[in-house]
Amino acid sequence: MSRPASPSPAAAVGPAAVPAGIRRSARYLPELESLRGVAILLVYAFHTNAYVQVFQPRETSLWYAFVLAGHTGVDLFFVLSAFLLSLPFLREAAGGRRVDRRRFFARRALRILPLYWTALVIALALRARTLESVVGALPRFVFFPSFVPPPSLLPAPPDLHPYGDVWWSLGTEAQFYLLLPLLPLVIGAGRRWRAWLCLGLYVLAYGLFLARRLPLSRSINEMFLSFSVFGRGSLFLSGITAAWLYDRYGDRIRAWNRYRWWRQGGADALLVGAVLLLARLLQWAVCCRDVWDHPPSHAWHAPEGVLWGLIVLLILLAPLRLRSLLHNRVLATLGVLSYSIYMLHAPLVQLSLQTVSRYRPLGGWSLASAVVTAVVSLGCVGLARITYRFIEMPFLREKARLDD
Repeated sequence: MSRPASPSPAAAVGPAAVPAGIRRSARYLPELESLRGVAILLVYAFHTNAYVQVFQPRETSLWYAFVLAGHTGVDLFFVLSAFLLSLPFLREAAGGRRVDRRRFFARRALRILPLYWTALVIALALRARTLESVVGALPRFVFFPSFVPPPSLLPAPPDLHPYGDVWWSLGTEAQFYLLLPLLPLVIGAGRRWRAWLCLGLYVLAYGLFLARRLPLSRSINEMFLSFSVFGRGSLFLSGITAAWLYDRYGDRIRAWNRYRWWRQGGADALLVGAVLLLARLLQWAVCCRDVWDHPPSHAWHAPEGVLWGLIVLLILLAPLRLRSLLHNRVLATLGVLSYSIYMLHAPLVQLSLQTVSRYRPLGGWSLASAVVTAVVSLGCVGLARITYRFIEMPFLREKARLDD
């Protein structure tokens, strides 16, 4: 499958088109690009709503819960990342070709680091006041979380708000990258006992975490665990499980397409049911969970991951009449640009709305705030196209040359 000649994101969103960074030999799943678009819309809506409407309601409708529920867009990113990245390791565990670990890490670095380091350098240039504070920020170059006390040998880092507000998820992704290559050692042929042992130990540790019975320290604290790969482990496990089902039983699931009831509404009914259950869960999360996702309310992420995993499988395998709602050119374009939008939107939206508020207080959602938000959103997408073209794409092309 050849890559498109044009470097623009719009050229990479057709049903058979492959965007930059995907190997020629890779099997591209365009539906997941659209789901990335859904994820970035949820993240963007959450942050924009928080900036416009300072006092958030604790009771909400099912659909508004997708906006207020916080990290569900990021959690969808985690499920999608686990699904896609685990496929070659699952095939290795089943006796397939071994994944080159060195190239795996090189490809991940080429995907994540260029834009992240660019954003970090710009944030330091704008927020750091002394050379000492820049030195204190050095751990941030390797995704050291801002809510963990820095090493005692270094000075205090600068406050990078609002530029670094969303960077915690990149650290969680990086932790997952370190663990993923161990997957074949755990679930390989004849090693199922290892898989059940590891799963049991994780469930036990997570249960102790929810019960606040884990011994914690100054650096490995409750907030760190909540936002780390440990706290979001159920999401990554859901993505890996969905990938295993897709790879092992995908053909059997597709065979259901011969049933008329499945083609003429059964699959769509299951999708709608999954979305409604997810909306109800998010509605509960808005009303009842702790604002910082501390235990025990943190447990809502586990069923959330299962539901997102089910939605991913339905989009990929089922004959959906509603497919165009979750897989279309607009969402796919946003999916291609999602990393740039993710890195840009928090400071751009907050600083823009703060500037407008100095001249005309927005005071929550109104016609004026909606117009301002629409203009800022178009500017964010336009700027994301520029960063995608000139920062992401050169390294994505290098990434595509590295065969696993």
